[in-house]
This record gives sequence, C-alpha cells and structure tokens, in this order.
Amino acid sequence: MYRALLIGCGGIGALYDLDGPGIRTHAKAYSHHGDFSLSVYDKDLDLAYRVAHTYKCQVVSDFSTNHLSDYHCVSICSPTDTHVEYL
Repeated sequence: MYRALLIGCGGIGALYDLDGPGIRTHAKAYSHHGDFSLSVYDKDLDLAYRVAHTYKCQVVSDFSTNHLSDYHCVSICSPTDTHVEYL
C-alpha cells in the first residue's frame, strides 16, 4: 500500500469532480486506486474534512514539510504561487 498526500483540496485537487461522474482530480484518482491510502491537507480545514468524508481518507491538520518523508507520493494542488514553498 502506498501512502499519498494531497496538498490543496481545491479545483484539481478535489472539487472538479467531487459530486460528479468521472475521475478528473487527484483525490478521486487516488481514492479509486486500490494501492493508495490518501491523506489530505488544505488551509481551509472545513474543505479538507469535506473531501476526507467523501473519499474516506484522513485529514492532516498541522502540515509540516518535515512529514513529507512519511508519504510515497505527494500531489501539490495548492495555488501555483505556493508550489515552491511546498517543494
């Protein structure tokens, strides 16, 4: 089992297909693949919990880059101007 972290639960992270058919986001792709366990992080904790409820995954509420080594895969789906910070 691979551990995946989704940073950013907005459009491409989770919202584009949250209530619809098809797989168009990182969250839905991970959740529909049997080899991944998903954790999500978003600065908007209400959104993170909504996504976690939909995809039966965990919420990371206090994100730190020190914890990135806990994951096999990390999808950075936050606003573009935050990508360098997370990298």
